Amino acid sequence: MAGQIIKPKRKDGSFIEDTWYVRIFLGREADGKRRYFTKTIHGKKKDADKYLTAKIVLTLDTYSHVLPNMQLDATTRIEKLMFGT
Repeated sequence: MAGQIIKPKRKDGSFIEDTWYVRIFLGREADGKRRYFTKTIHGKKKDADKYLTAKIVLTLDTYSHVLPNMQLDATTRIEKLMFGT
């Protein structure tokens, strides 16, 4: 999972004070379109960085238990197909 912190601009090209966009890549849709989660943070860049880090850590903590089980399940299925056990 990748994330970005972006400083937004006004239409005239000047930057907006103490405002940041936190953008997290969620993956691709079936048609190949990229999906993002975007949150506007009002405050310092440090606040946006804390939010991004917390959001990524929360997601990894939430789904990290799924990955080992999926890997074991895939290995078992491949062994059954290859060796018939």
